[in-house]
Amino acid sequence: MGKRKKQNGGGFHLPFPSIHLEVPERVRRMILSIAMFAFALIFVFAFFEKAGAAGDFLLNGTRFLFGKTVFVLPLFFMLAGLVLWTMQKYSALLAFLGLFLLSLLVCLHSG
Repeated sequence: MGKRKKQNGGGFHLPFPSIHLEVPERVRRMILSIAMFAFALIFVFAFFEKAGAAGDFLLNGTRFLFGKTVFVLPLFFMLAGLVLWTMQKYSALLAFLGLFLLSLLVCLHSG
């Protein structure tokens, strides 16, 4: 009988090593806060029909989900961006949890 080849897990292997970047927590929070500010600006531009097709899609989707309370979402995104920017030792998950709960509270209160 012939020798069997040793299998090493199979699957697809890239010819180069995978890239792994370590980003400090503070930098991650700053990037997320800039994204929150960008979402707020997209919503504001979408209210005035200046955000293009993506802004219209985003505005229509959030109007379907939140109704008339969609007009306070830029304020919530700005607050979340400020919290993420100034936060020192807690994770960004707490800011997103607060944003979700605040949105849910306003949506349920207006509905």
